[in-house]
Amino acid sequence: MNRLFITLVVAGVIGLLPMQGAGREAEFTGSLGMEFSFTPLPPADVVISSDITLGLRLGQGEVSSRTRLTWDGIEAAWLTLMWDLNIVQLSNTMRFDPCFSRYQLQASSRWGICEWASFDVGGLLLLEDLADPCEPSEYTVGLVLDLGFKMDYGYWLRSLTGFGVWDLYTLVDDDPRTDVVAVPQLRFEEQLLGMGFRSPCFSADSWLLFTDLGVLWARLGTAYRWSQPELEVGSTLTWAAGPTFDSAELIVSGTLAPVTVRSVTTFDLSGFLMQEIDVEVAFSGITIYSETLFDFSGLLQQVVGFELRF
Repeated sequence: MNRLFITLVVAGVIGLLPMQGAGREAEFTGSLGMEFSFTPLPPADVVISSDITLGLRLGQGEVSSRTRLTWDGIEAAWLTLMWDLNIVQLSNTMRFDPCFSRYQLQASSRWGICEWASFDVGGLLLLEDLADPCEPSEYTVGLVLDLGFKMDYGYWLRSLTGFGVWDLYTLVDDDPRTDVVAVPQLRFEEQLLGMGFRSPCFSADSWLLFTDLGVLWARLGTAYRWSQPELEVGSTLTWAAGPTFDSAELIVSGTLAPVTVRSVTTFDLSGFLMQEIDVEVAFSGITIYSETLFDFSGLLQQVVGFELRF
């Protein structure tokens, strides 16, 4: 596994080298970070893990890795190679836990229809091993077709169709820790439809998730933004296969350089459900951040980390 991982990293770095005759010197940038996660397990235990991240970018290519460590050693590792070819953007992600378990290829492209509108087309190809880590392989294939339409006036439409994968909404939740789930067969699973509007001071969006049984999940969201000071107040309402809404979120975030604070308060029909508070401090190429999640029972998870950019 280690030899394969090193080979892939070397191949990714070689792929970042500028092509002969490029005509201009490519800019080299990178980042190095470490993140610690603490998850209490009642009555008196705690799960501790740490993630080490590395990113290198040269010209239109980028390679990044994330390695997760626990007391037992390496739990998982992700390696991502990305290329921006102007016409199309490609992203390859491989996961090891600790043996190879997942390969994901994503492609996206934008085509101008007229002066005020554009059409987006993309897709995702997934190859995943459903067997337990380092056991005899049981591979499955998944596909996602991603289509979108955007107007300069702020209106947009998006459609994602999944074959052999579940949880398509994880592709639009802006959380890098969530991902689609592979299933053992290649057949239609879900259709995610979204539409919305975004302007410099206001945005609204709605999402519907369909299966062969009908609507399974829905989300409505709105947000207001101010530039002086930099402040955003938003809310989301989520419904999940029931007669009433599943949860609601009140989201407040603000930036007073170099500090950014974000608060997410989640409610359900019984009242307060949980609270998330994120704090980030960025200065001189260094970012220090923390994420705290708790409810009435106490702390649910604490994440602290830092990132150095060069």
